[in-house]
Amino acid sequence: MLRNLVFGQYVHKDSLVHKIDPRIKILAVIFLSIVVFLIDGYSKLSLMTVFIILIATFSKISIRTILKNLRPFLIIFAFIFLMYFFFSREQLGIGILTVWRFVLLVVIASILTYSTTISSLVLGLERILSPLRAVGVNTRTFALLISITIRFIPVFFMRAMRLMDSVLSRLGSLRKIKHIKIFIMSLLERILKSASNLGDAVEARGYNRKSATHFKELNIKPRDFFASAVVVLISILITY
Repeated sequence: MLRNLVFGQYVHKDSLVHKIDPRIKILAVIFLSIVVFLIDGYSKLSLMTVFIILIATFSKISIRTILKNLRPFLIIFAFIFLMYFFFSREQLGIGILTVWRFVLLVVIASILTYSTTISSLVLGLERILSPLRAVGVNTRTFALLISITIRFIPVFFMRAMRLMDSVLSRLGSLRKIKHIKIFIMSLLERILKSASNLGDAVEARGYNRKSATHFKELNIKPRDFFASAVVVLISILITY
């Protein structure tokens, strides 16, 4: 299930979504995420689903890729649904809507990471958070941490897959508490080691927390205004 994971990975495509300013895309993701949780009812959520699929189409991300992104989260979706089914069956409809919303959130996040390089993501976040410098927040470091966290998701699943294969090859079983404990402890050890190595690599490349100039500067273009206007307008129409 995890072998073809693409969530959190950038894929170069010559699409309109790829060309949009990263600040616009980040703000659009935040806005759409809020709208997804504000709207209620199957009809409105269906319209929002169609709209998000259209955005994915414009970014040249296939339905197959979207489904691959969703597969690692199926356990979480199933868990949420089963909680409603066993403990609050009279609100099962709300449970379905809740799972549906989380599915859309994963798809929205996938579109962002699929169409935005990590350098553009860091720069976009840093520009958006720049007002926080007035209160002493280092926006450059904060933006870097967020982008690394997003990019670390595929690494996490890859490590889990390899460790799972290692456990099964030694006749282990993830149904036994003892083996599950070993699996979790080993996975945490590897993830923390990868994080430590990443920190050493960043330090070795002379990273500093002070603001720095960038090779690529961001400029808002007419297509960015048009894209943001379309997202806001259609979201408002769907909501009301």
